[in-house]
This record gives sequence, C-alpha cells and structure tokens, in this order.
Amino acid sequence: MSNTVLQVCRLLLLPLFPVSRRNKTPRDGEVASKLFLSHVLAGIVVLFGVLSGQKAVLEKIFFSKWAAIIICICVGVLAVLSLLISSYRQRPRVQSTGTEEDPSIILQLTFLWGFGLALTIYLGINIVTYFQCAMKRPDDFAHSIFLILVDSLYIMFTVFQVMFLTYNKRYILKATIHLHFSIACILAVNFALWYSSTIHTLFASENKTTGFSNRSCFLSSEIQNKLGSQITSVLLPPQIEFYILASTLLISLWQNSTKFGTTQRTEDNEDLRTNIPSGVNGKSILAVTLGIFINIPIFISTVLLDFVYEWQNKYVVICLDVSETLSAICSCVLAYVCLRNIRKISMTSRGSLLVRDYILILSSTGMMAYFMMGFLAGVTGYTLSKTTVVSRIFGMMETFLQTYLLTRSSRQTAPENRQESSFISCCAMILVITNLSYWILDSFNKHIITKSRYIGFTDWNVEEVLFIPLVTFYRFFSGMGAYSLYKRFKPN
Repeated sequence: MSNTVLQVCRLLLLPLFPVSRRNKTPRDGEVASKLFLSHVLAGIVVLFGVLSGQKAVLEKIFFSKWAAIIICICVGVLAVLSLLISSYRQRPRVQSTGTEEDPSIILQLTFLWGFGLALTIYLGINIVTYFQCAMKRPDDFAHSIFLILVDSLYIMFTVFQVMFLTYNKRYILKATIHLHFSIACILAVNFALWYSSTIHTLFASENKTTGFSNRSCFLSSEIQNKLGSQITSVLLPPQIEFYILASTLLISLWQNSTKFGTTQRTEDNEDLRTNIPSGVNGKSILAVTLGIFINIPIFISTVLLDFVYEWQNKYVVICLDVSETLSAICSCVLAYVCLRNIRKISMTSRGSLLVRDYILILSSTGMMAYFMMGFLAGVTGYTLSKTTVVSRIFGMMETFLQTYLLTRSSRQTAPENRQESSFISCCAMILVITNLSYWILDSFNKHIITKSRYIGFTDWNVEEVLFIPLVTFYRFFSGMGAYSLYKRFKPN
C-alpha cells in the first residue's frame, strides 16, 4: 500500500519535479530546474493577475496577495542564504572566470549596490511608518505588524542577494542540482516581486486599491506625508532595475557553472594594473566631455518640460526633438565607425551571446515600438510639433545600429594595442554617457508616455506598463554593453 501511494505521489509531482532515479548529473539538474522555473512562472502570472484584479480591494484578497508575497520572499531568502553558505564552503575549489570575465561586471555590481540601497531605504521608511501606525492605531495593529514583517523579509532577501552576487562576482561555482534549483527559486521570486508590483500599478487606477490603504494610517502618517511621498518617486524606479540586473547576474552565474573544470583554477590574486599612457587618458577625458556636451540640451529640455511646462510648451518640445535627433545621429555615426574599425582589426571570437545581449535584443523591440508610437502620433497630429517624427526615425536607426554593434563586439576582443582600438574605446565612452543619461531621464520622467505628451490619447496604462520597463532596460544594458566595449578595446 505504501509503495502504491509513493508511486502515485511521484506521478503527481513529475510535471513539477521531473527527476528520475538516475537523475544525478548536473545536466539533468539543470533541465529539471529550468522546467520547474517555467512552471512556477506560469503559476505566478495567473496567481498575482487574479489577486490584483477588480476585487483586490477586498480585505481577504488583500491579505491573500500579501501572504503569497511573503511565502515567495521566504523561499527566496532560504534559497539565497543556502547558496551563500554553499559558495563559502566550496571557495577553496572554485575557479576564476579569468579572461572570459565580463569587463563591465564591476560597473554592474556598483549599480546593483545602488539599486539595492535605494530599495532598502524605501522599505526602511515603510517599516518606520507602519511601526508608527501600530503604536497610534491599535485597531490596525495586526495589519501594520504583518506589513512590517513583509518589508523586513524583503530587506533580508535584497541584502543576501547582493552579498551573494558580490561574493562570487569573479568565480565559477560547481554545477550542482542545488545550485540550479536555488537559482531557479531566486529568479522566480524576483519575477514574482516585479510582476506583482507591475500588475498593481496597472490596476490601481481602475479598482481603486488605495481605498483599503486609506483605512490604515499609512498614507495619512506624518512620516509618509513629509518624507515618504517626497522621495518615493526617486527610490521606487530602481526597484525594477534591481530585479532585472540581479536576475541577469544570476543567469550568468548559472551559465558559467557549465565551465567548471574546463579552466585552470586560480587563486585570489590582485589585478595587475598598468599605467595608462597620458595620451589615452586625455582621449578618455575628451570622450567624457563630448558625451556630456551632446546630452546636456536633452537633459535641460526634459527637466523643463517635466517640471515646469508639463509638456505643453511647443518651443521647448522642438528643442528637445532637435537635441534627440542630433544625439541619435551622433550615436549612429559612432556605431558605424566602430563597426568599420572592428573589421580592420584581427578579432578573436568569444563564442555565444551573453545574457546581457539577449536582454538587449529583447528590450530593443520595446524601443522600436516606443519610437514607432511616437512616429505615428507625430504623423497623425497628436504631438505639438512635427519634429517628433524626425527624432523618432533617427531613434529607430540608432537603436538598430547600436544593438548590432554591442551584440557583435561582446564576443570579440582586440589582440593588440592599435590606433583603431583607442578610437573605438573613445566612441564607446560617448555611448556610455548617452545611454546612461537617457536611462536616468526615462527612469524618473513621469511624462515619458502620457496624454500630456501625446495630445488626445487618454488611456496609457497598458502602454506605460509595457514600454517603460523595456525602454529603461534597453538604455541601462546598452550603457553596460558600451562600457564593456570601452574596457575591451582600451589600450593598456
């Protein structure tokens, strides 16, 4: 009888955990973890889609949603903590990434720490606010304590994830079922947190979910009114970037685990640093200066339209369109010249595309859709000026050429110091400044896609949810790719 029950349980769990008795190799564990991840993601999409729907204002639905979130976070904390302990225990046997290391890994980790710090500060302010509510409103004590617990676990998950990725930034961990399954759990939790936040934003204005929040003293608290409401718009956008960047680094760690044993183990040696010639240093300073000079008009025009004119001043809109057009033309020229110079240098292929390249290709489709929407709005008369049409055309050209350059160059290296390498590195630095400037503006620009910018369009909820993340992801990962290009071709 017990054997029959055991066989039935194995049969029922087979779609989620397709592990046979012979499934003892890392490869089988990788396939099972990927299948498990795909099934969990499908369940998360349905679960949080339902819990964020029209009846999410009900108290039972509210607590059900947050109960699901706290379960996800607990799983994520346990998974990342187990990986952190496991990586520490196998540190004497790990291998260095060596020459195959992504040149932009330090910059990516710097942004990851920045995003994590912003997210931690945001959650810390929420904890203090809920603690004050628990003291002042005894009737709302359970609700406040529950959300304090959620935010505390949220901070633990964020901190442990940053620690794990930083601790193993230059090492190849051994491919095991534990590694693959734990990373799959963390990726699922990152997706659940991002998806629940996105779906809530999509339905918030329709189902009036803030009605339940108003029952507590969160929105009416002194901390929230004087501090939280002022900095939420600054601290909240990095939340999306943190999920995507952390997931990207985790996937890279997963892929690198397949190379364990194929490269020679190295010790923790300090990086050999060479003095950069003053000529190369001067060119880099010139490139940074040019990049800032090119993007200053865009920055000033966007700030004026966003905070002063609410995108209703025609002349400032024309100035922005002209500035964006000139910047796009400059980027197109730089990308084309870099491609020409790369062909002149004898290159060495690095193999398949990086995880960052796949995200870049995917997000570039969102950029194309965003520019096409602006193009159609300009043609049909929904913009203040026809110059928007020109800027969108050159924006699509810039997206195509830049994506092609970054995905191609990520698999190649320069074998020696040549004049072409110095020129490519300078062009790459200008692209870094341009993309990160756009990323900052798009992340904090409340009118990137609104009825204020495109006159006559009324409902932008779906467009904002779909396009804004892709636009910001593309600019951020383009900046990382351009920085890798700069580091790879910078003469020593």
